[in-house]
Order: sequence, then C-alpha cells, then structure tokens
Amino acid sequence: MSDEEYLEEEVVTHTGVGARLKAAREERGLDLTQVAAETRIPQRHLLTIENGALSDLPARTYAVGFSRTYARLVGLDEREIVDQARMELAKTKNAPLRQTSSSRAIRHGCRAGGWRGSRCSRGSC
Repeated sequence: MSDEEYLEEEVVTHTGVGARLKAAREERGLDLTQVAAETRIPQRHLLTIENGALSDLPARTYAVGFSRTYARLVGLDEREIVDQARMELAKTKNAPLRQTSSSRAIRHGCRAGGWRGSRCSRGSC
C-alpha cells in the first residue's frame, strides 16, 4: 500500500457517520428528497444526521435506526455505520438527547406525562 493510499484510507475512517452517508448519497446522485421518500425518514432528520448531530434526534433509537436505514439505501455497510453511530452517541452521552414531558414522566413513574392535558402530580412534567 502506497503512502497516498494509506492517507486516503485514514481520512475515510475518521469521518463521521453523517459525512460518510452524505458522501455516499452524493456519489449515487441522490438528493435528500429522494432519500426521504425511499426511507420514509423525515428530511429534517436526514439533515440532522448529515450534519453530525445524532444526539439532536428525538432518541438514541432514532439515531441508530435512521443511520442503518440510510446506510442500506446508499450501499454502505449497515453494521459499520451503526457501530460508528453508537460510538459517536457515546462520546456525546453527557449531552442528553432532547427530552419530552412524557419521557420525564416515565423516568419517575408518572402516568400522566402531559397526555390529554393532564399534569404530573409532581408538577415537573
């Protein structure tokens, strides 16, 4: 392997999930509208992924699942993308994912969670 090939490989392995997915999408000649239609992932979430902001998605499950689906569509190794997404999320673990009132309610056992206008007995939900 020449030095040039080694450097090129090094760059590819250190890019984020979003950058890799975007590059693969562009290589296939797809735009975000097409990806959104084929994957049924909202375009705003695709943009969030491509911008490398996985922790800004509603939950970790969305980040991992959407990354997997996106990878499948653009022909990348799903497992590799999912592993990398999990590593990126672990790095930002101290920064919590966006939280809704119902997720706060579930954490402390409240059943109200703001559903149908009801309020938590603790008043924090």
